[in-house]
Amino acid sequence: MPSRAADRGSVWDSDLVAGVAFHPRKCAAEPRGGAWIDSDLAVADGIRLAYRLYTPTAPVTTSEAKANVLVYFHANAELCTDIKDEVRKFYDCGYRAVLCPEFRGFAWSTGKPSLRALCPDAEAVMKADADAVVVVVVVVVVVVVVVVVVCVVVVVVVVLVSLLRMFDDYQAVLAIIVIEIMFSTRNVIESMLLRLWNTNFLFHISKYFGKIPYDQYSRCFPKGSADYVQCTRSLHAVSKRGPLL
Repeated sequence: MPSRAADRGSVWDSDLVAGVAFHPRKCAAEPRGGAWIDSDLAVADGIRLAYRLYTPTAPVTTSEAKANVLVYFHANAELCTDIKDEVRKFYDCGYRAVLCPEFRGFAWSTGKPSLRALCPDAEAVMKADADAVVVVVVVVVVVVVVVVVVCVVVVVVVVLVSLLRMFDDYQAVLAIIVIEIMFSTRNVIESMLLRLWNTNFLFHISKYFGKIPYDQYSRCFPKGSADYVQCTRSLHAVSKRGPLL
């Protein structure tokens, strides 16, 4: 006979926790224009995750055909459509396309936000990059940007560890750049990890970071309004580094 705990499910699946971790907003996919492609991809349980692939309106020349693509995992209250006015800054850093995937329940994704689904969904996105998106944009390098904000820091740490674990399997991933928005984010991370996870989880984080040679990834920790200059420099450096293959 199932236990009461099983009937109640995990605390991570509760509406209370999801309500704090996520702030979902909905919007419809827009017809394809000259600057982006709106679509979705299938993940587990029949759920479809929305994504927007931003591409420059100017044609890509032959010399630029093999270029960097940036995969941008946005914060917990944003949408993939929110960066349309800022995406030019990424092009200026040398990236020829920007893929912005969604969470469950955001934009035109189906389902509802779930902490439990974050890791498998992130892995599904990266596998889609390797199998489909890479072919579309003729990419040889993928750079992952994880945006960290205080109210979603637990969510993003889980996704980050999942992506780090995939590094060996997807050699197209050149770098992971972590952007901290709030001054106290690092302290919040340490405090929440100590309370919510055991030492095994902390061991796995250090284990996966240790697998990546120092010169193959970049960490950016902004601390104020001018820190996006530091982030831009980091993006430039990674873009110019070239493929690992």
